[in-house]
Amino acid sequence: MELITGILFVLTGLNADSLLQLGANVVLVSSLIAILYIDLDHYIIPDELSLTPAAVGLGVDLYRLTFLHTLPPQIPVPWFGGGIQVPVPGSVLGLVVGSGVLLFVGWVGAKMFHKESMGGGDVKLAGTVGTYFGLSWHLLTFFLVSIILGAAVGITLIALKRKSGRDYMPFGPMLVVGAIVVLLWGDVVTPMVVNMYSIN
Repeated sequence: MELITGILFVLTGLNADSLLQLGANVVLVSSLIAILYIDLDHYIIPDELSLTPAAVGLGVDLYRLTFLHTLPPQIPVPWFGGGIQVPVPGSVLGLVVGSGVLLFVGWVGAKMFHKESMGGGDVKLAGTVGTYFGLSWHLLTFFLVSIILGAAVGITLIALKRKSGRDYMPFGPMLVVGAIVVLLWGDVVTPMVVNMYSIN
């Protein structure tokens, strides 16, 4: 774990565009690594590990809006050839959408399987990642990577008879990997996703 943490810190430093962003990303990566191992071992995500980086993500975004005079997010509307500028901070929109998506997935899963299908820790973690990526294509890529990875791992475990189709499998580690992939390589991965789903 120490080796992986050191490597991720170096990669995070190489990808940060400012000291402010570096500090925020280090907080996020540190929390993600701890969440990965705790959720694998105990099937829980402590609130301290998800809410602390969420507060940092919100704080950095508000600092930029207030002191660096960055513009509010521009929501793309491809069907009308433009976008809608909204006065709400992108981190807040990312928090709402990130957590909202998993809340909806959990609700659908509970209706289909008649049991809890998405833990509250997963919902909070998705919202936390949303504070960093905002309402952007990076957030879509984060969800797609997490879902594809989760499906691949689940199918593999079932094929190896390590799990059955009704066994619980923690989704937090998939969210962690998805977040790290986009955080470090989002500039490469996200354009590929956008090109796949772009509307001509």
